[in-house]
Amino acid sequence: GSFKIYSDKKFELTLNGVDITNNDGPAINSQSGKRAYVVLAEGTTNKLTDGTSYASSTEDQKGTIFAEGKLIFSGSGKLRVYANTKAGISADDFVLIHKNTNIYVKSTAGNGIKANDAVTINGGIVNIEVSDDAAKGISSDGIIDINGGRTTAITTGGGEYDSDEKDVSGASGVKADSTFTMNGGELLCKSSGKGGKGISGDQKLVFNDGTVKVITTGTTYTYGSYDTKAKGIKADGNLDINGGEIMVRATGDDGSEGIESKAELTINGGSTEVYSYDDAINSASHMYIKNGYIFAYALGNDGLDANGNMYIQGGTTVAYGTSSPECGIDANEEGGYSVIITGGTLIG
Repeated sequence: GSFKIYSDKKFELTLNGVDITNNDGPAINSQSGKRAYVVLAEGTTNKLTDGTSYASSTEDQKGTIFAEGKLIFSGSGKLRVYANTKAGISADDFVLIHKNTNIYVKSTAGNGIKANDAVTINGGIVNIEVSDDAAKGISSDGIIDINGGRTTAITTGGGEYDSDEKDVSGASGVKADSTFTMNGGELLCKSSGKGGKGISGDQKLVFNDGTVKVITTGTTYTYGSYDTKAKGIKADGNLDINGGEIMVRATGDDGSEGIESKAELTINGGSTEVYSYDDAINSASHMYIKNGYIFAYALGNDGLDANGNMYIQGGTTVAYGTSSPECGIDANEEGGYSVIITGGTLIG
């Protein structure tokens, strides 16, 4: 069966030990643009499954749980979501997960959790497995904020060529089209497919606190003249590490960098440890190390690689690179840039 609701007002939907399988569409479909408060009743396990194909409809049906508006999860019960055609949990507005929740999503043909505006995780346990090519564990066209709890995202799918965009993409544990912010809790990501990434953002990535562990084992995905590299953490904008504990292991091939910023990279504190095949920590522009502990070990390239100036102003930095011409600490000398050391402890 299935459950569909139309409402001009926000509403609460309590799941009290349900088991719903819809063979030709979503198990739960909210056609309301208002807030849907999904409460998981204490002591219950709730299972939702979609079909392997969806019947045609004039209404949106983008996942096993879909809402035209906002999806807000709370309650101490358990939710198990199985997605066979599209996303596991999908909202055209935002997805918010409160403390004490226990949510498991397994998707074989789409993203785990997908929102247009934002995904916010304030606590609880969230476990996601996705296996489709270029699928994302958590995906937002807007922002992603993780403030607490323990979130695990595992992807096994490979890369994919998009004929409309004329581009290729890989799977990602977490993918934000806007900003990504880690304020607390644990985030654990593993990606094993070609071109896979642990955490990826089209704009700025900020790590303020919490524990982040990322493993990527895939190699480069290539389609004709297009390719995408497997990376641990990648920001198309600036990347700031202000605190917390970050551990990254990226062991694929050339291009498998541990932490990469396509703009400036700044480390203000915390502990950052990276083991990679290619550059351990790389910035397309300037790199600033102001405080914290940094351990960077690159098997096949530089430990620290700034394509602008590298400013080391404090903290403790240990950086291993491979043999010459690569090295532990590298600024873009060919472009007229330098390594500038004004403080801290540095071992190369």
